[in-house]
Amino acid sequence: MLQITILEAAVTICVMIFVVSFIFMGRKFNRWKKDNVPFLKPKPIFGNILDVCRMKITFGELCKNIYDGISTPFVGIFILDKPGLMIKDLDLVRDVLIKDFEYFMDRNLANNEKHDIMGSNMIFLMKSPKWNIVRKKMTPIFTTSKIKMMSVLVQRCSEQMMDYVSKKTIQNTVLDVRDVSLKYAVNSITSSFFGLEAGCFEENGSIFSVVSKRIMNWKRFSTAVQAICFFFAPFLVKLFSMNFIDTMSSNCLKEYFWKTMNERETKNESRGDLLDILREMKKLEETEKLESLDENVIVAQAVQFFVAGFETTSSTLSFALLELASNSEIQWKLRDEIVRTYEKYGSISYNVLRGMEYLDKVVHGE
Repeated sequence: MLQITILEAAVTICVMIFVVSFIFMGRKFNRWKKDNVPFLKPKPIFGNILDVCRMKITFGELCKNIYDGISTPFVGIFILDKPGLMIKDLDLVRDVLIKDFEYFMDRNLANNEKHDIMGSNMIFLMKSPKWNIVRKKMTPIFTTSKIKMMSVLVQRCSEQMMDYVSKKTIQNTVLDVRDVSLKYAVNSITSSFFGLEAGCFEENGSIFSVVSKRIMNWKRFSTAVQAICFFFAPFLVKLFSMNFIDTMSSNCLKEYFWKTMNERETKNESRGDLLDILREMKKLEETEKLESLDENVIVAQAVQFFVAGFETTSSTLSFALLELASNSEIQWKLRDEIVRTYEKYGSISYNVLRGMEYLDKVVHGE
């Protein structure tokens, strides 16, 4: 009688899984070939994102390399085993984003509604039709008048940062630019969107500063892996019940935002910011019977705006300051524009800021 050891059985099963997976992916990798679409040759299992998974380059760098390297209007790629289309022709881009947008509104991101209530209700991860409902209600926050109002609050946060840097400079303290940028971004977002004083530049620190650093801790291997899974391997997110934002951070932010919203409701206060719009969304549930806009959906938008706002702002500011420190000629030219603008207008308002062409080029890396 044939006897098979546990090791032999395990090896056999692994080989079978590998062979079946290889055949299955091989069929999927024929997608663009069957459709007569030019495509980049994929690597087994990883498709065209092997270097991203190995953390050698970012996904943005990969997209730029592909975009710069093709001469056709579009090219087929593979994100692991899933086909994707890189579009270069501007007319096609316009069709996707405007004319035929109703067919392309969903993102290929994990949405784990069963386990991750907070993450799945963020508009960034939502699927239609819920996405479309929430998007229409969120649009008013980005009107020009609202942004002008926020610019005054952002300027106050800038003054707080300047005072902080001045004090540290007098003390001959070495400053971590990334940390300073993060504190400024968190202060600006919490003040302009939520009417909260984060106090990140205070000596005692701030709970918002702690939470933001925890969310952005890319040095933790688990954080980086989870981010990759949410973007490129949604099935692993559901398999291992991953959260888009860790439970401690999301619960902390949820508590603060609900507390502030309830206080405004009690005092009948209004600032015209994101929290007020979310309050209006809550009221519309009763008048328009929008069952999908429950409390989880509402607070998830607040958490998402906080996370998306401070991360992008602090990263952009950090990289800009690094480039300025490395290029003294550009630094002095920018400083000259800022000084001349101050002398002419006395302050940097929203309208004045829009007219600072060299500053705009520096921020955009042109």
